Amino acid sequence: MCPLIGPDAIASVDRMCAKFPDTPAPLGKKQYPYTTDLIPLIQALYHAYGPERLMWASDSPSRSNRSRTYAGSIELVRDRLNFLSDEDRQWRLRKSAERVFFSRG
Repeated sequence: MCPLIGPDAIASVDRMCAKFPDTPAPLGKKQYPYTTDLIPLIQALYHAYGPERLMWASDSPSRSNRSRTYAGSIELVRDRLNFLSDEDRQWRLRKSAERVFFSRG
């Protein structure tokens, strides 16, 4: 989970962690090609929230494991999430970030 929040929302995240203490961490092995641990999670989030409320993140520059590459990470969204339409992929890879970080509205 990568909450895009301000400092004022940290208490809310803390309450959610306390409410759901059995949530596993970390999520699986997170090893390329990510098919067994990340794809089911991404699909569940997609069905719960829809493509316009999700965005891809590279984890850069905080990658601590050299086996996790930028190319492998983006390949997951670009080539391995077969349940996404081309439009959904654009939301994950570009449109959501444009709306959140660059919209003037």
